[in-house]
Amino acid sequence: MSNDFADARLAGVAGAIAEPARARMLCCLMDGHARTNTELAVVAEVSPSTASVHLAKLKDQHLVHMLAQGKHRYYSLAGADVAGALEGVMLIAGLG
Repeated sequence: MSNDFADARLAGVAGAIAEPARARMLCCLMDGHARTNTELAVVAEVSPSTASVHLAKLKDQHLVHMLAQGKHRYYSLAGADVAGALEGVMLIAGLG
C-alpha cells in the first residue's frame, strides 16, 4: 500500500467520523443493535434523506454494514475494530 493511498484512506475515515451527525449515528450503533435509517435520523437530529446520505458515506468508508430485509435497511457497525476505534477517539476526546 502506498503512503499516498494510506494517507488518503486514513483521512477519509477520520473525516467520516468527524461530522457530528455521523458521529452520533456511530455512537448509537456501539451497543451492537442494528437500526434503520429512520431511527438513526432521529438520533442524529437530521431528516431521513440527510441520514441516507450520511449512512452512504459511512458505508463507503467501511464503518457500517447494511442489511436489507424487505423494505427496511438495517445498519450496524462494520465490526469490533470500528467500535474499538470509536472508543479510542472518545477517550482522546475526554468522553470515556
